[in-house]
Amino acid sequence: MSQTLHPHSPYSLAFNANELSARWIKVVESEVPELEHRPVYQLRFEFACGKKVKSARVRATAQGQYQLFINGVKIGDEELTPGSTDYGVQIAVQTFAVTNLVDKNAIVILLGDGWFRSVMGAFKQPNNFGTHVAALAQLEITYEDGSTEVVSTNKHWRVGTSHITSGDLILGQNEDRRLINTATYKAGFDDSNWVHPEEISVDAVLVAQFAPPVRRTEEIVPVSVKRISKNVQVVDLGQNINGWMRLLDLGPSGTEITLIHGEVLDASGDVTLDHLTLEFPGIGRPDAGQIDRVISAGTPGDIFEPQFTTHGFQFISVVGHPKDLTTKDLVGIVVHSDLKKTGWFESNDARLNWLHEATVWSLRDNMCDVPTDCPTRERAGWTGDWQIFAPTAAYLFDVNDFSRKWLADVVVGQREDGAVPNIAPPDFTGSFKGPMAHINASAGWGDAIIAVPLAMYEEYGDTRALEECFDAAEKWINFGLHRSKTQRHPEREKLRPVAAPHEEFLWDTPYHWGEWLEPGVDVSDFGVLLTADRSDVATAYLHRSAKQMVIAGKILGKPESVLEHYRKVAENTKNAWQKEFITSDGLLNPDTQAHYVRA
Repeated sequence: MSQTLHPHSPYSLAFNANELSARWIKVVESEVPELEHRPVYQLRFEFACGKKVKSARVRATAQGQYQLFINGVKIGDEELTPGSTDYGVQIAVQTFAVTNLVDKNAIVILLGDGWFRSVMGAFKQPNNFGTHVAALAQLEITYEDGSTEVVSTNKHWRVGTSHITSGDLILGQNEDRRLINTATYKAGFDDSNWVHPEEISVDAVLVAQFAPPVRRTEEIVPVSVKRISKNVQVVDLGQNINGWMRLLDLGPSGTEITLIHGEVLDASGDVTLDHLTLEFPGIGRPDAGQIDRVISAGTPGDIFEPQFTTHGFQFISVVGHPKDLTTKDLVGIVVHSDLKKTGWFESNDARLNWLHEATVWSLRDNMCDVPTDCPTRERAGWTGDWQIFAPTAAYLFDVNDFSRKWLADVVVGQREDGAVPNIAPPDFTGSFKGPMAHINASAGWGDAIIAVPLAMYEEYGDTRALEECFDAAEKWINFGLHRSKTQRHPEREKLRPVAAPHEEFLWDTPYHWGEWLEPGVDVSDFGVLLTADRSDVATAYLHRSAKQMVIAGKILGKPESVLEHYRKVAENTKNAWQKEFITSDGLLNPDTQAHYVRA
């Protein structure tokens, strides 16, 4: 296991040298289970304390998503641990104080797919960081007499399945409540027929969590429940959220209930997921997911609250419940990174107040351990999205450490030649190792490597993000300059066989997203999308980032030679843009509103 942090990493090591005795233990599966047939496993171990405990703490993490229990008590209030990360490089470790819980003990880890092997991204690619889930935990006990004891994961633990028959962050969670056996969480349970895990070696460095964790932050009572057919009832929360539903009435034993989560209703008043699926050439139309299923055990007071998935939704289609539900039977659970609110707005114009609240909710819905593009279809940490929105977010919440954590994945995901990934952490398909590698390193997206750290400094006066990203930003700009100097767009070569002098600083080679989703522009033709000349946007961003490097360099006390270099880059890219896109009569080509804003 690596003990070497990436240069300028914001993390610290979770374990000092020779401090870690726990072993990674992998669930042994004869083959990788099919999607929606991947259970949440139970990993358990028993031991007894023979002395009076003075203090105890446990440090835990997983390749997957875990929940930790001691003697039947869930440890901590964090959700979706260990969180989103580039699992091949760094994995966060959570630390919990458990002094009052240890005695005659059963330790249980619920282990699901999480970000490690759930489907991710627009292509719904599974197994992005591995094919089998694993966990690591180390319980450290100090006794009143000064002696210590360490209880750690190893090959002597036992593994069984739980009542959660599948759990995927996007596709959803399935439970059979009839399979619950609370005795498995307590000491004395006979697990001799359970299997042993396999000890494995993991290369990623274990790092101490420093960013705000994901928690349940709010509960929302539905505004209405309406039966639209014999078998379907539609619940309206009155607000789009990221999270899950708590169902308080599960019906008689054997009742099979399906919850379909969506943002909009169709013409019949039912939840539709049609807008969450896209047809991709050669791939097809991936499943939208966002569906939970539960089979009731008929136990009075039993509830269903899936915690190994999340959804983006306002409406829920409840299928198969025999009772006419009321607003007292369901609760919407809002789940996101637990950020400190720092900004408020109120005016005497209800429309402005609504716009502000919509912005706040949009932010909350897309802050689930990583800044996402949406809480539904992709849930991906697109660099371009956070590059645009980070300054606004910083007015509303303290997003400094949240951003630094995410930027750490941007930096470790950077290619040797300086190319920055479009998404961090990436799904395999869209990563530099995947089949869509060629669409990475888009201007405006990669520029998050300097724009976001500078936004954090401007809001908080904190230089750490700039320090952590400056070298990576230099590599990024050098990448853009190299592409500008050595490559030309085929259409420009046809138009002008001999390159004009200013083209040395004109970044015109694909791939760039450009003025993405510009009104009136059709992006459905993938062939055109992948080859279009977007040098107007790319060169403008190269210019802006060079200017930002001058600002950042001054803040960090960089040598004057460095500052002067980026001043020249900024001037040369500006000159190239003006020569290429300002016509002889002083107008712009292309003649679009966005182009004039850039000018």
